Amino acid sequence: MNHQVVIPTDFWMKEARMEYYDYRTRLVQELLQNSLDAGATVIRLTFGGEGYACYDNGRGMSRERMVESLLTMGGSVKEAGSTGGFGAAKKLLLFAHKSFIIVSNDTLVQGAGLSYRFVDGVEP
Repeated sequence: MNHQVVIPTDFWMKEARMEYYDYRTRLVQELLQNSLDAGATVIRLTFGGEGYACYDNGRGMSRERMVESLLTMGGSVKEAGSTGGFGAAKKLLLFAHKSFIIVSNDTLVQGAGLSYRFVDGVEP
């Protein structure tokens, strides 16, 4: 029988609080930097309740690119001249929250902790 290591969501938030002096400011910086790295010229951030959203007009990601970079711990496909590239910020961007939804181009992914699933049929 196979078993899986389970990492509770609050572990990632504790990790983010230890790694970043001010994790809230760092979250905003990461969102802005990812949008700029994607070529965005318009960025809108909203915060409320227990969640946040980042909307931009950057080039977006395909399903394959999401898996390679965003949904793989330590994975990154940052282009030359981009900031970061170690893949550690996703602990703060995704895993530290009860759940997440990412919509990019015609790809939608829903997740919680380290689990995720793609949802087909999303209109761009």
